Amino acid sequence: MATSIQTVGERAEAFNDLDLIAIVRLLGQEAAARPGEYSAITAVLARWERNLAAYGPGTIDLNFNDLASSDKRRSELILLLAAVDKGVGQFGKTIPSSVLNDRCAVPGVTFQDYPISLLRLAMTRLRGLLG
Repeated sequence: MATSIQTVGERAEAFNDLDLIAIVRLLGQEAAARPGEYSAITAVLARWERNLAAYGPGTIDLNFNDLASSDKRRSELILLLAAVDKGVGQFGKTIPSSVLNDRCAVPGVTFQDYPISLLRLAMTRLRGLLG
């Protein structure tokens, strides 16, 4: 699977596209389940969802510079990442492929059973980029 580079200022990290796809879709679903709770990043999440609809390997850009420039957006994303982290714990060590393929559908991508440890590591690294 391809990697996409996420940057904030001078810092950059490469992320596995599967991790980013799953995280973006799960963030969107978590936010949708709690209307109004993440209002500062609703537009950001919608843009990420639109970008995934036209997914190509190595092309995911979460535009973290935009998020990092706002304390409110940054703090809401960090809270939302924590909520997703807690939610994936219900699956044990792996998220079943059926769950990911249903919740995280992207053209041309098929998930297999996915280790939660990989998603958690990616979420930790995303939080680290946000400072």
